[in-house]
Amino acid sequence: MKKLVKLVIMVAGVLVLLGSAAFMVTSNSSGVVAQIIDKLNPLVNESSAYVKTGVEPISRDDHDMPTYRFETIDHTGDSLTLDVMGMKDFLPDHYLKITHKGRFVVTYEEVSLSEIPTSLRTRVAQM
Repeated sequence: MKKLVKLVIMVAGVLVLLGSAAFMVTSNSSGVVAQIIDKLNPLVNESSAYVKTGVEPISRDDHDMPTYRFETIDHTGDSLTLDVMGMKDFLPDHYLKITHKGRFVVTYEEVSLSEIPTSLRTRVAQM
């Protein structure tokens, strides 16, 4: 019984270490690997970030759907680079609320400036 408890504790410890290491590795990356790791990592929480549209897409897929690289502002006021695949071209000077889990974009929606938290409104509007 003691061996089983030790084994469970060791496995849990290894999983926590791997999750922490994955979080550190993906914190400064916006590539596909970082997105996959963050999607699967249980230590990464879902949160929101905001951006003003107006940049050109960085690429388009076979169906002409654009991918954008946005420098967003998260709910704490920190900058975060996120790659967002749009269903269509975004109109300039509109605002997006991007729900993400680390670098993995869960969803996005267009919002008005008044829907952005007051503490972030000025910074987002100046983007």
